[in-house]
Amino acid sequence: YNLLFIGITFGLCVWRSDQRLDAVAVKIVILTYILATLFTFWTTLLINLTAILAGAAMSFVINYVVLSLLSLFAVGFETISIVNKFPLLLKLNPVANVTINWKCDMESAALSVMYFVVLCVLTCMGGSMVIAHKDIV
Repeated sequence: YNLLFIGITFGLCVWRSDQRLDAVAVKIVILTYILATLFTFWTTLLINLTAILAGAAMSFVINYVVLSLLSLFAVGFETISIVNKFPLLLKLNPVANVTINWKCDMESAALSVMYFVVLCVLTCMGGSMVIAHKDIV
């Protein structure tokens, strides 16, 4: 799904603009795919973990609200005073790591990928502790 979405978006951008396929564009597509895949994996983990704790319907509501707030902070970061005072908040926002934090250079992109790997590992570790104390069957 992520590859299809990113491929179609990239194709439309190339078709509707004067941007041409070059090495930088290919790197951006690959990094966007990696970040979107890690983000999808992380959100899937969260949805499943909160479903174990709060039930399926409540899990989707909780995750939808949290992701909506994170998206709001990522999109409107310039107008939110607390984000301007503490730029680390933007760097810790998972939605911002998929969209805006890494577009400056490839080093920032690598940091975003590492951030998601650490976030996924921590979520798996936390999830294993939750599951160890729950009777799932």
